[in-house]
Amino acid sequence: MLRPRRFKEIQHAFWIMMLAFAPSTVVFCVFQFSITNDAVTLMCRLDRTAITGHDFTPLFNYYISWVAHVLISLGVSLTAAQNAFRNTSVPKIRAMKRFRLMGFLVALFFVFLADAVHTKLAVLTHERLFAVLSAEQALSPLFRQDFVPLSTRPTGFSFFVVSGIAVALWATATIVLCASKFLAEFQQRKGEATPTDRIAAFTEALEALRSHFLALSLVLVTSTLGTVAYLRIPLGFLGPAERGNFKLVSDAVGLIWGVMFSLTLVFLSIYPFIVLRKSFNALEMDSRGAKGEILRRWLRKNQDLLHVPANLQVVLSMLSPAAVAMLANLASR
Repeated sequence: MLRPRRFKEIQHAFWIMMLAFAPSTVVFCVFQFSITNDAVTLMCRLDRTAITGHDFTPLFNYYISWVAHVLISLGVSLTAAQNAFRNTSVPKIRAMKRFRLMGFLVALFFVFLADAVHTKLAVLTHERLFAVLSAEQALSPLFRQDFVPLSTRPTGFSFFVVSGIAVALWATATIVLCASKFLAEFQQRKGEATPTDRIAAFTEALEALRSHFLALSLVLVTSTLGTVAYLRIPLGFLGPAERGNFKLVSDAVGLIWGVMFSLTLVFLSIYPFIVLRKSFNALEMDSRGAKGEILRRWLRKNQDLLHVPANLQVVLSMLSPAAVAMLANLASR
């Protein structure tokens, strides 16, 4: 698995995955080094006497969004896996499955590592909320900790948080694998002699990538909704004086995650776009020959195929996680 050039599918998947998780790394680093420890302490400071409410509605909303997110993520993963492993040799299927598992475990490991070392974004996302929820007597069985700090010991409620992150990462890894397979098949077919077959291969690859990006955007939109609902759970247990400040920080953190998900979608599409752009340029070069009349007619008709107006639906789907987080922020004011 350390030799991605063994199969073209693995090589494509490696670069797509590297680019897809680059924005998350940058956001974590910027947030970690641009926010002071004192600022994080002030945002997390909360007296236990402030926990005076008993409204479980935000918790129920989170459970509903969690169920929707998990079901959609698993459905997208299963559908994409069928496309990725269909009409593929057994050795290649094994290599692709191992690569998907490796990418999933590496990403999940870094999520756990960021939480274990108490990065500032992890503190504002998890520890800040768990401190409030564990103080609610009705929820204390879900947050029991015996002689071990809460941030390093899994609790009953941790299952929902971890599983929500895990299914999103699994769906992302599966979509990356599926996109890499279509790119590899497209590169195998683009050398075919007839212009009609080359046009068909290009169109099929572009439509397949569009559909998979739209499916992944649906997963990350539900993940954003679940994250926003999760960050607002403590609002039902705080008094009126503390609820306002807590909500402002929660909405800001939710917007950070929404923007991060949108950036993941944008960067995930960069490598496939480069491959398709190179093929489109090759079609333009071939159309200048004496026998390129079919290519010339098709290029004149579809010259904007890789431009933003022709892919507006895909572009909007990439921005939808950030838009959902922003709308949720504005709608609750």
